[in-house]
Amino acid sequence: MTDGLNSTIQPAVPKLSLKTLTYGKGNVRTVIVGNGNGETGFVVKDVLTSLGYAEASITNVAKMVAHVPPEWLGRYLIPTPSGNQEMITLNEAGLFFFLARSDKPAALPMQKWVAGEVLPAIRKTGTYSIQTKPMTAGELITAQARLAIEHENRIETLIRTQAAMSIQLNEIIQQIRPTAYSRLDLQEGKEHVPLWETSYLLGTGSNRLFWFLRDHGILISGKRSRYTVSQKYKDLGYFTVVQDFSNGKRPSDLIMATLKGRRWLHGLACRGMLDSILDHSALVQRATPAGCPPPSFSDFEPKP
Repeated sequence: MTDGLNSTIQPAVPKLSLKTLTYGKGNVRTVIVGNGNGETGFVVKDVLTSLGYAEASITNVAKMVAHVPPEWLGRYLIPTPSGNQEMITLNEAGLFFFLARSDKPAALPMQKWVAGEVLPAIRKTGTYSIQTKPMTAGELITAQARLAIEHENRIETLIRTQAAMSIQLNEIIQQIRPTAYSRLDLQEGKEHVPLWETSYLLGTGSNRLFWFLRDHGILISGKRSRYTVSQKYKDLGYFTVVQDFSNGKRPSDLIMATLKGRRWLHGLACRGMLDSILDHSALVQRATPAGCPPPSFSDFEPKP
């Protein structure tokens, strides 16, 4: 042939053993002829890759080994995912000849690896594999203890990370949550706001709020209207009653929530006391202030 190689393509017959050896971060395929006693061929393309040659050199294998004596070269059909491919190999003498003339820093370590590990193992057992030394009982106990400590450390790190993420998430939620319960929504600029309007500021319907306050003795039956405010909550300054002449017939009682009363209702809602009557959106939007005491129905007996 024109490239000076052995022109005989050796088929992948049963006596042809194909092995892939791990070298560094790559692999080197080998062809062993016979039952472990024959000649070992190293695929040139893999050798060039392991030594760090440029892609252009790897694709021009014949040129890279043109200086190697032809009798130290071979050609074999090597199985690949895309089918059998003809590849050039270097036998033992050819590999050392090529490595000795290579200017790559990895050439000498590969020589030592082949001469000190691969070839002696192949001659002795017919194959090469990385041998691991069995652990002693003491080494095994130490290794198990180290793994246990590493596992505990990973769990502890995970717990700390989850806690930090939870705090950060709560901070983000507080920042982006709509301020449905901000004091601005309670119309701080007004002294008196009709109770029915206050219900919408809190996030509930007027009937639900009236019934809730009635059930807790804050509202009682009225003479001119269905409901009026108990004297206790009038005296506390939470609510007041004014006469409403809007119906054009006879005046009725219009319950007004003072600023103090609206803040009190806001506190109840903030601590979850009004959850049974609040709209879903109000429940989602409610921003519970830090330091709110646990819900207690004693809150319905406010002190002046």
